[in-house]
Amino acid sequence: MSLETYTSSSLRNLEYHKSIVLYNGRFDTRQAAARSGMQAYRIVAQFPHVTLLTVDVNDDATVVVGVIPTSGVTVAKALIDKVSTRSANAITRGVPYKMEQRDMQLGWKFTDAQGAKYKWNTKALKTRWELLDSKKAAIATFDCTKFWKDGPGILEFKTGISNELRVLSLLALGITALTVTRTHANSHGNVAIYASWS
Repeated sequence: MSLETYTSSSLRNLEYHKSIVLYNGRFDTRQAAARSGMQAYRIVAQFPHVTLLTVDVNDDATVVVGVIPTSGVTVAKALIDKVSTRSANAITRGVPYKMEQRDMQLGWKFTDAQGAKYKWNTKALKTRWELLDSKKAAIATFDCTKFWKDGPGILEFKTGISNELRVLSLLALGITALTVTRTHANSHGNVAIYASWS
């Protein structure tokens, strides 16, 4: 089976950097990804707002190594309920969605426009997160063993998922990372994610 693979590394602390950077391509380190200039998305996570931006980097763009992109086109937004902190209203391409934190975990769940339900399973919080569909089949996995140690992690999607599912999954992953960071004050919550399609 062919997979869309993303490699991630912690940048230190979501509370300081407030963003998750996604790069096209597979890299062994955060530094190698930054040198590539292949930024594709940026998730800005500052409670109660989480925003997914596209980052247009073309052949004529000037790339500054190690600089997180500060602009882009908004693809999706979520506003987390400040009172409960367990639900969020999201919107992507003008379509509203409801996202909620799972009852017994830090992962978040959502329903797509076709009514299919998905949830980030974070039972193995420091080793592996899974995006599960309603049949409990893994649509994506995030190996976060090294993520907690400021090293690379691996996020893999099944090939052929819709853009809507990818966007909602990345937004929910950003909310999950923010929730984990807010819950575990000593964790490294800011992630750089590098993308590759193989």
